[in-house]
Amino acid sequence: MTTEWVITAAAERVELKSDNTGETAFTVTNPGTVPDRVVFEVVPGDGAQASWFPPPPEPQLLVAGGASATFVQKIAVPAGTPAGSHWIQGRAYSADTAPEEGSRLSGRVAFDVKPSEKPKRPWWPYALAAGLLVVVLVVVGVLVFSGGEPEVQPTQPPATTSAFDPTVKPVLLSPADGAVFSIFPRTTNYQWQAVPGATQYRLQIQFCQAACNDANAANWKAPRIVTGTTHTDDFVGAQPGRWRVTAIGPAGDGATSEWRQFSYTR
Repeated sequence: MTTEWVITAAAERVELKSDNTGETAFTVTNPGTVPDRVVFEVVPGDGAQASWFPPPPEPQLLVAGGASATFVQKIAVPAGTPAGSHWIQGRAYSADTAPEEGSRLSGRVAFDVKPSEKPKRPWWPYALAAGLLVVVLVVVGVLVFSGGEPEVQPTQPPATTSAFDPTVKPVLLSPADGAVFSIFPRTTNYQWQAVPGATQYRLQIQFCQAACNDANAANWKAPRIVTGTTHTDDFVGAQPGRWRVTAIGPAGDGATSEWRQFSYTR
C-alpha cells in the first residue's frame, strides 16, 4: 500500500545555538482513510552531512487515516565545521514501499553554521612563567652580591597525570534504543559522546535472529577501534541488532556502555 503522504516543516529556517545545535519539527499527515505506517528521514542538502542529524527516537510510526504525526529532528554540527549556510528536507514514505517509489519531500529548512569559537588560553602558564622568572632573578642577584656562583640544579620534567576516568561510560546517541529502519542499503551511523581523556573507542555491533540477548547475538565483523565519536557502517540484514561502546584510555580499557537495540525491516 502506498499512501500519498503530506509532509510539512514547522518553519523555513531554524536558528542554531552558539554550539551549533538545535532542532526543528516535521508534520506528516495521512490523507487517506486507511491506517498506514510512515517512515521519516532527513535529506541533507547544500553541503550538509547526514551525521549532523541523529534519527528521531521513533523514525517509524503508525498513522491513522486523516491523522498526523510529528517528528522532532535534532541538529548537532560537530565543532570545527566551517561556517556556512545549509538546508535539509524531511522525507516520508510508507514502511512497505521503497523510498524511491512513493516518498514525499517537505519544503526546505535552512540553517546557518556559526564560526567555532577559539578556545581561550589558560592564564596560569603565564603566571607560572612570571613567578619562575622572579625567583631566578632573586637567586642570581643574591649569588652575584655574595660573590658565589649559581649552582646548576638538574631539572625534572613536570609530572603529568591523565584525566581519563575508567569508570565513566560512553553515552550513546544514535541509533536510539529500539529504533526501526526500513531503508536499503542499511547504512547506519553510530554516534556517542566523548569521554574525557579517552584516546580511542571500541565499537561492538551484533546481529540477532530474534529479540537480542546474549544467547542469540553474534558480532557483525570484528569490533572496530575508532578514534572519534562516530562510525558509519552497512548493517548485515533485515533483522534486529544491537551496539555498545567501550572507552579506551592511555592505560587501557575503561567502562563499557549499555547495549542499545535497533532493527531493519528490509
